[in-house]
Amino acid sequence: MSEKSNFNLEFRPIYFGPEDLKKHFGARVKGELRRQAAMDMADSGNFDEKVMSSELNDDHRQAVGAVHPWLMGGEYLPDFMNAEVEIARVTLASTTMDVTSIRAQRSDGCYDYRIVDEYENEFDFEPKSSETPLSMKELIRIIDECELVTGPRNMNLEGGCTPEEIYNFATVTSVFYPELVTYYTDANEDWLENKKREDVEDEERYERESRIEAERREKILAPYQERIATYVLGFSDERLRYPGGGSYGTLRSWAERFIEEYLLAHGELPRGEHYITVKGYSGPKHDFSDL
Repeated sequence: MSEKSNFNLEFRPIYFGPEDLKKHFGARVKGELRRQAAMDMADSGNFDEKVMSSELNDDHRQAVGAVHPWLMGGEYLPDFMNAEVEIARVTLASTTMDVTSIRAQRSDGCYDYRIVDEYENEFDFEPKSSETPLSMKELIRIIDECELVTGPRNMNLEGGCTPEEIYNFATVTSVFYPELVTYYTDANEDWLENKKREDVEDEERYERESRIEAERREKILAPYQERIATYVLGFSDERLRYPGGGSYGTLRSWAERFIEEYLLAHGELPRGEHYITVKGYSGPKHDFSDL
């Protein structure tokens, strides 16, 4: 990741004042793909009322959504309040391109902030109000503390996605903070590199621990292996299902496993009567006194 010193974290923009058309539409169009198109059109001097309107009516929204789910991204955000602009947004690479919008409203000489998404979720953050626009550092803290980027990514990671598939699942953009997109692009790439390194370390740790455990088992079991193998010949080799319905095996194989696991756990062979347990389920009772 780029050093934080490479970013002007103390930068504070002007939310309300003279602005070009690209910034105007970038801060006021709800739909993500429409917003991008509106900014491109404004930049080239073109105009399309439907594309560049803040929101779509219900009929138009349904028609657009029938074309592709991503065209719905951001369209179900709450309407803008009077004198309110979007200062940043987090866009997810989900099926419907879900958007979370961070907004500012000028009120009584101060700036009031709120975070909204398309699912009426509530977000707890500070500051809710300030006398000056947020610095880039303050905005980043809000985004991070609300887990707007890390939360969706971690949820997908727990759901089985690979780090490579979801490292850039959430992207951050802003027409007021031009460095914000690069900051989070770098942060996402940094997360991926860290996760790869952690996965390698975890794999190496697993292999090391597995090797140590195998050596421990061998050291404990080796003196008894021949004795155990001879003893379990007296058990049936008929295939059977054990209580619980999920485990198949022979009584001979499970008896051998029980003896080995008992020896590993207690440091001695079983004596007296024991239930031969299979993956937590109790099998038949047997007297191991003659083992």
